[in-house]
Amino acid sequence: MLGDSFSYAKDAVWGKWVQWILLAISTIIFPLIMGYMVRIYSGVKPAPEVGNWVGMFIDGLKLFVIGFIYAIPLFIIMAIFMVPAIMAANGGDPLLALGSLGIGLLLVLIVGIIISLISAIGIIRFAHTDSIGQAFAFGAILEHIGKIGWGATSSPSSSSGSSGLSLASLSGCWVQSRSSAG
Repeated sequence: MLGDSFSYAKDAVWGKWVQWILLAISTIIFPLIMGYMVRIYSGVKPAPEVGNWVGMFIDGLKLFVIGFIYAIPLFIIMAIFMVPAIMAANGGDPLLALGSLGIGLLLVLIVGIIISLISAIGIIRFAHTDSIGQAFAFGAILEHIGKIGWGATSSPSSSSGSSGLSLASLSGCWVQSRSSAG
């Protein structure tokens, strides 16, 4: 599997200097690189060529909207805990502010890990079907995760950051090692 990943990347950019330059330029306009990611997630083999800029831009905007929608619960949790933290800090109680902020960050981390696992499958479903609705077909997403296991998913686009993914990967490895040991 690792060898397939390296050969896929090699076929995409090795010796293709124009492709490198176009991909570097597309990172400046983020929907373009996100649109290219959608093409990759759709399972196209060999690696897709950079082209159809309008289509890539539109797919990138769709992916951005999907990621933003998945991140809304995180924004709500932070707002719920930030308002009391700010009020406590302004009221002269820094410990209460720190406690509220700490609890909020911990909750965001836990919910973010769960969301990143669910959104990974949702984004892949979107890329395969070109249907935004499939990114939020939670019944099908949870059924798919149930088949492969919660520790085996990895996020193509993280809404909670790399620390959440690292923690999710570590916990997945721990669960898998514990189940094979016992």
